Amino acid sequence: MAWNIRGVVNKATVHTLKNLVNQNRPSIVMLLEPKCSGDTASKAIQEMDFFFSIREEVVGFSDEGEKKGGARVDLHACRRFKGWIEICKLIDLGYTGSKFTWVGDIRDSMDRVFKRLDKAYSHVEWRIMFPEARI
Repeated sequence: MAWNIRGVVNKATVHTLKNLVNQNRPSIVMLLEPKCSGDTASKAIQEMDFFFSIREEVVGFSDEGEKKGGARVDLHACRRFKGWIEICKLIDLGYTGSKFTWVGDIRDSMDRVFKRLDKAYSHVEWRIMFPEARI
């Protein structure tokens, strides 16, 4: 089960998530964009009573070409993210469509920001089992 939760620290959200997990019994639960990090994220995970959890705070892009406009890309964050992908032996599943999957508003006469946000990674074994999977 994957949920772009955008705010996991309120009690109603935790209650709803626990109910969904109890009803559907997913093998894996992924919480995306929880709007919390560090100790706050760890505390939220503990409240959900998961048997096992991994928390990864992904900040950055895998390379400069995934963002155009706005503030400069943090190359150090890109290297850390790429390193995490390599350590986990993941492959980018790629995608079909335009180069950037998100476009920001124009603010204060600055350049519009374009980003590739829609990504998926897998292990080689998963890719072999599901060769037709597309993003």
